[in-house]
Amino acid sequence: MHELLRQWGELGRRLARAPRPTPSWEPVQRIATAAVAFFARERQRVAELLKRSDQKLAPLTDPLALDLGLHRWLAVGREEAYSDWLAWAVQQLTNPRDVFALFRVEPPDEFEWPTDPAEVVREHPVPTGHEDRSGRLDLVVRYAGRALLVVEVKLGSADDADTAKQSGYAEWIKAQPEPFQQPRLLATDAEESESEGGFELVPWEHACQKFRRFALKHIAENRVSVAALTLAFVAAVEQNLLGLRAPTDSAFVNPRLAPYLSKWLEERPQ
Repeated sequence: MHELLRQWGELGRRLARAPRPTPSWEPVQRIATAAVAFFARERQRVAELLKRSDQKLAPLTDPLALDLGLHRWLAVGREEAYSDWLAWAVQQLTNPRDVFALFRVEPPDEFEWPTDPAEVVREHPVPTGHEDRSGRLDLVVRYAGRALLVVEVKLGSADDADTAKQSGYAEWIKAQPEPFQQPRLLATDAEESESEGGFELVPWEHACQKFRRFALKHIAENRVSVAALTLAFVAAVEQNLLGLRAPTDSAFVNPRLAPYLSKWLEERPQ
């Protein structure tokens, strides 16, 4: 053992005395040059898409032009603020087909569409949530006698959220008189499309794309103030929850931004 340690020590001294080649920074420089060119192209592409979006939303502008990233009321931890604003935005949708599309609800062919407006309730108390505890539903959208939509709101990934209480919520939903019942979970993403209690995922990105489309309808109906507040809500979600922002003086441009805007601009009106 002693001889082995001596040999290792001698080998270490030889390696320490051996000349070391100076590393080449050329690969790093090539990557940096390519990145600068890529982000320059992305910046130009996003600028053109934002211009098209402004034209589409006239007399308003694209919500990404409104900086709501530092608004204290809309800080990431304030789930209640987002849920309150979501409830208001849903109340502005006079066509139940729009509400169903917002939450990815497809009724059966024989479904009779409601003619009366929906009842939208926040923080609806229910007797069952977590085991041996009551709970409150984030959003209940009820078309009396026809359909019931229950939406749980999460500001991050559903995988990081407390969804165990949804099994208790499902018991309350099943006991309601509406024959068509749909539980939904609004979150940024999830590994599974369905969580406890049968709550199906609705990504915030999908909701924002729909609200952009609904804003166009509000403008067409001369409800410009409603459209403006709807787009302000979209701005808060896109910037604070989805991490999408219009380019600033920084060289970096989120590579998800251009595809996101392209999807909104290329989607056909419904």
